[in-house]
Amino acid sequence: MLTLKELKKVVKVAGMTKRVPSEKALEKEEIVVKEILSGECDITVYANGYVLYRENGKKTIFPLHSCKDYQYMDVKEDRSIMNEEFFDNENWYIRLLMEATDRMEINQTKAWYSLISSYAKSMKSMKIILMFSKLLFRYAIYACISLDLPDRRIPVMILMSGVPFSSMILSRYFALVIVFI
Repeated sequence: MLTLKELKKVVKVAGMTKRVPSEKALEKEEIVVKEILSGECDITVYANGYVLYRENGKKTIFPLHSCKDYQYMDVKEDRSIMNEEFFDNENWYIRLLMEATDRMEINQTKAWYSLISSYAKSMKSMKIILMFSKLLFRYAIYACISLDLPDRRIPVMILMSGVPFSSMILSRYFALVIVFI
């Protein structure tokens, strides 16, 4: 069993650069150790001091020697710190796996914030679409009410766009369909 302490002795400290190398650049480096955790998940340490973690088509790259103490928060929001020495005599990938999964979670959170931000920017145009669709819907209802139909044929208004009703009104593509039952 290779420990984290032994691995840090073998691998040089990653150079201080503004950006971490890409996955493609890392593939040119020598692999020191690799662990396949499942079919879609693996963690690799390279001779240049960087770690590549891949899971389900997503990846993160970070320096090996930056993995020191680990701080976590439990469900009660109590913070606990595990010292670097705690991980030194464990399997080499345990601490790296914890770092990698935290980084993946941070990346996912950033992606959600980016999505929400872009949605907020487009809200002005969405408000215009919403106002237009409400107006169109109101006129369609007035048109149906003014129709002189037999009592057994009731007009039903349906806004269709292939998405749930709450976001139908906000959709850019919709068709007004009058269905008579």
